[in-house]
Amino acid sequence: PVPHHAIEEAIEKPPSPVRYFTLVGCLLGAVTGLTLTIATSLYYPLITWGKPIVSIPPFLVIVFELTILLGGLLTLGGMLFNARLPKVNIGPAYNPRFSEDQFGLWVRCEQKDHETVMTMLRNAGAEEIVPAGRD
Repeated sequence: PVPHHAIEEAIEKPPSPVRYFTLVGCLLGAVTGLTLTIATSLYYPLITWGKPIVSIPPFLVIVFELTILLGGLLTLGGMLFNARLPKVNIGPAYNPRFSEDQFGLWVRCEQKDHETVMTMLRNAGAEEIVPAGRD
């Protein structure tokens, strides 16, 4: 609940993998736009004044729009996928006190290390220790 900028600087975060979703979405949108417009023009040819049936400049509007659309949608999907959202159940680690004014620590350990971890937490000055399965 209290910001500490030294912790943020100490943690080195890797680059987000969401950018790859964006790249795939943009490339897929561009290819889809070109395929859609060229195939439509070839399947339903409308010859006017001797202009070519497949003319790239007017098709670029559709290509651009589909690039932005699919890039944005896959970015949103990649963000939700990497954040593992939506999370239906919050799980046993959530306690409303930790959202207000206290810090909480969730420790997962083997059954054989249970007493050692409990002793370490007591020696470190933990206010309350709640074993798994209890609230």
